[in-house]
Amino acid sequence: FEKYKTPQDYINVSLSELEQDVRTIGLYRNKAKNIQALSKLLMEKYEGEVPSTFEELVQLPGVGRKTANGLR
Repeated sequence: FEKYKTPQDYINVSLSELEQDVRTIGLYRNKAKNIQALSKLLMEKYEGEVPSTFEELVQLPGVGRKTANGLR
């Protein structure tokens, strides 16, 4: 998290650079796409903040029920 501090940082970076930054994680291409899509949604709909309800969390790209339960 040293390189990216805000959702806007994830939006501003190229997809290929973000893919390289998360390459050590499995399915890194898909995860990089989800990170950017999630970041855009956070900025557009939630003013850059992570929503607090389970229902809102599971609607974010790349966030499933298991992840949403851990974020509540």
